Amino acid sequence: MKLPVRFQKEALRISGLYLLFAGLWILFSDRLLEWLVPDPDRLALFQTYKGWGFVLVTALLLYLTLRMRLETLESEREARLETAQRLESYLSVSPVVNFVLRVEQDGRVSPVWVSENVHALLGFTAEEALSYDWWLRHVHPEDRQKAIEQSNRVLETGCADLTYRFFHKDGSLLWIRQQLRLIHRSEHSLPEIIGTWSNITERVEDQQRIRRQFEMLSALTDQARALAESLEIQNAAQETVRLACEVLGARLAWLGRAEPDGNITVLTVYPPDHPYPHQIGVRWDDSPYGNGPTGRAIRTKTAQVIPDLLSQPAIPEWRELLIRHELYTNAAFPLTSRGRVFGALTVYSDQTGFFDEERLHTFQTLAYLAAAALENARLFEQTHQRLEQISALREIDQAISNSLDLALTLRVALKQVTTQLKVDAANVLLLDPRTQQLESLASLGFASSLPDRVKLRVGEAPAGHAAKERRPIFIADIQKEIHAFPCADLLQSEGFNRYAAVPLIAKGQVKGVLEVFLRQPRSLDREWFDFFQTLAGQIAIAVDNATLFQELQRSNTDLILAYDETIEGWSRALDLRDRETEGHSRRVTELTLKIARAMGMSEEQLVHVRRGALLHDIGKMGVPDAILLKPGALTDEEWRIMRQHPTLAFQMLLPIQYLRPALDIPYCHHEKWDGTGYPRGLKGEQIPLAARIFAVVDVWDALRSDRPYRPAWSVERTLAFIQEHAGTHFDPRVVEVFLQVIREEQERSSSNG
Repeated sequence: MKLPVRFQKEALRISGLYLLFAGLWILFSDRLLEWLVPDPDRLALFQTYKGWGFVLVTALLLYLTLRMRLETLESEREARLETAQRLESYLSVSPVVNFVLRVEQDGRVSPVWVSENVHALLGFTAEEALSYDWWLRHVHPEDRQKAIEQSNRVLETGCADLTYRFFHKDGSLLWIRQQLRLIHRSEHSLPEIIGTWSNITERVEDQQRIRRQFEMLSALTDQARALAESLEIQNAAQETVRLACEVLGARLAWLGRAEPDGNITVLTVYPPDHPYPHQIGVRWDDSPYGNGPTGRAIRTKTAQVIPDLLSQPAIPEWRELLIRHELYTNAAFPLTSRGRVFGALTVYSDQTGFFDEERLHTFQTLAYLAAAALENARLFEQTHQRLEQISALREIDQAISNSLDLALTLRVALKQVTTQLKVDAANVLLLDPRTQQLESLASLGFASSLPDRVKLRVGEAPAGHAAKERRPIFIADIQKEIHAFPCADLLQSEGFNRYAAVPLIAKGQVKGVLEVFLRQPRSLDREWFDFFQTLAGQIAIAVDNATLFQELQRSNTDLILAYDETIEGWSRALDLRDRETEGHSRRVTELTLKIARAMGMSEEQLVHVRRGALLHDIGKMGVPDAILLKPGALTDEEWRIMRQHPTLAFQMLLPIQYLRPALDIPYCHHEKWDGTGYPRGLKGEQIPLAARIFAVVDVWDALRSDRPYRPAWSVERTLAFIQEHAGTHFDPRVVEVFLQVIREEQERSSSNG
């Protein structure tokens, strides 16, 4: 048996000391005795005892040396024992189990030692763990082959590090990390494997949880792009519940909007074909129906979880329904934007304990994404709605500005009312201030003749109350108050559910009432009512404008009639003053209008032509009667005064603004085509067309009338005269049209005669 090196070194050290002492004894013992015992006889005696002395001294030295070494070894043994005890103590509380395996000559591996803390880790005693078959039986079957292959590598590479699942004695499953190191204690001894077992279950589960969370968040992030890009509230809501089920594993999900009245409106449910009721009576206020997780989530602004729905005493009426649909756990997440909760995402699962910390975090992330997407969609929809409302108001404004037809304006307005307010029917009732009666003027969306039969007094029916009290009226359920409406039978047949009316007020006066009807119950918020009143204000403006225009038109008509009657009175006065021309103004006016119309003059121009023809001799009012009524020929001076009457007409009519367009005939009807006329000597087309037409008609009527100094001319002679002077006195084109008109009149007279 070969001694350890340390013992060999110790033996060599002792032998060396012995040889050193023996050599020194041989060399110096005789000299020392001779120095100590000078007597030769006595020296011989001491020579005898020198050998014994050598033996005694060497024995003593060996004793002392061995004793010192034994004490050292004992100290080392006690130290090793203490270290071993301390190590055993450490191992008993260590989370790592240590073990030793011996590699047999045939390659088999057998355990030789396992630390006692294996019981704390795996539930087995150290004796139970001293078996390779025990280890194989408790490795998870799916991991067993891989664990065997990886552990065998220690014989090839000297180390191995493997991870596998292992069944605890109580049946639970652990994740174990096993590390192996191959060691050789000596050339003649069998190799051993030192190994450790560590429980890494928590670390693996954390990693798996993080990985699952990362995978879910990655999938959620990929899918959430469509959610973020959705600009419609319904689409964003549908995408949210789809992600909750298809990506995050919920069995059922629905998204609800918190209404101001405490109700929760279900926007969408997923899967859409799930038999669970889609219309759920849930509230978010502190009423009994608001005590569920969804209501609490909205009220408290925090996620609410029910691990086991069937154990909740607060929802016994749901238990049978939940069991039928295999829904056992529930969570609700508030949808928050800028500190305001506007709804909730509610999800169900068929697995109790489904909503662990990891999933809660993921669903909360989805709720944050959904809230942002829904808020963006809401803002987009609100902006779009504002633009549509502005466009609607602009369209109504244009209808008011471009048309004075109140019926047409109201049709445009009611179309915008039904479209923008999303109502089924609308009706405008106008107020007659004299009778204080409301009567339907325009309606849209009715299936029956209901609006045509509505005639109310102020204070009668909801519309009458709106007019009398000058405030909006809202009825949430028409059928409950059907007796308050006229024509209740027709109203009931229409199937309306909700009603709203607002008075039409312009400049502080009630002009009528706008009323709207809805067939389906729907939440109407403050914004809806505000825009309802805005539209009513526009309609009130339209009614007021139309009323003002009608009154102004009536006033203008009366004023124009008064003007024309005054002009006709002046004309008759002129005819009466000049007895020779009685009826002349009426005749020339009628014929002038016929020719002017034949030459294409507009009706607006004809109005001024008529006035000018009636007033053509208004300037003669400034001519003295002695000249105007003189039976004989006029002197040159008298002609000079007579020829001033066109200028006098201009001076008389110019200050009257509405008669200025009629000045052409009174001022220019004595001008001639060749420029020889008066008062300004105008020539050709410098002469206004109306004056050129009247010049022909005036000569025609004068020649066809009796005078004191001559009888009336015949038609043929008069026509010949006018044709003869075409191009000198008269405009040839006017003469041509004049002749055509005269022929048509003659033919008409012949056929009638």
